[in-house]
Amino acid sequence: MADGPDATPPAYRRVAAFSISRLLAEGSKNREETLSILLPRIHQPFLKVAEVPPQGGVREPKQFDTADCVSTLQTILINTDPSPALLSTIFTPIASALYAILGCLDSKKTVDPALKETIKGLLGTWSRIVSAQEVEEVCWSIIEGEGGYWNMNIAGEITQTERYFFDYVPFI
Repeated sequence: MADGPDATPPAYRRVAAFSISRLLAEGSKNREETLSILLPRIHQPFLKVAEVPPQGGVREPKQFDTADCVSTLQTILINTDPSPALLSTIFTPIASALYAILGCLDSKKTVDPALKETIKGLLGTWSRIVSAQEVEEVCWSIIEGEGGYWNMNIAGEITQTERYFFDYVPFI
């Protein structure tokens, strides 16, 4: 789903998003297996997920960049029923990172406005649908700095950094 808007027909994206939502539904008998496979792939650029080393002939999965994963999250959100349980499962663990990325994008003059608006829309939708207590907990985690530090290079790639580097210019 993250190969670009023209790579996959819209009908296939809708079916994939619907299938994911059904697999992640509260009553699904394969929910735990689906969570263990899907969430590390979606959350990979936002959280530091420990990767399992490949065994035998299994090849390493493609690592998506942050913009690809934001696009995938948008596709899932647009093409599923906005249930609080689904949004809580998918978005709550990465909401503080999305907010930190939005802060990074707000500080740059040259940024893709569609990406910025997509992240604002994802956070807005998430905050309206999940419980107020959950939003409050994420807000406190943002205040405590859990979203991480993000930087955007000249090519527009968004990456997590160890810490934020302020542009400090001493007065002489």
